[in-house]
Amino acid sequence: MLSIGIDLAPCVKAGLLRFHTSRPTLYGLETHLTVMHKQIEEFKPSVVVVDPVTNMMSAGVPQDVRSMLLRLMDYLKAGRSPR
Repeated sequence: MLSIGIDLAPCVKAGLLRFHTSRPTLYGLETHLTVMHKQIEEFKPSVVVVDPVTNMMSAGVPQDVRSMLLRLMDYLKAGRSPR
């Protein structure tokens, strides 16, 4: 992230920050959701950023993408305790 003037390496090294990247076309929406659930359960973050959401449009039709993102929000709101 130095390209935008923020050095996030210390946070990554300290185990406070994690990135997970995958192309939206790598697999279907259900698998993306499952992978996000697994990453969240493993890392137990206090904040989750999904960026860019618009890229998910290439993984499915808008209605299915919206449904998947709503399911992700419901999952995140379910009360998992942060670190």
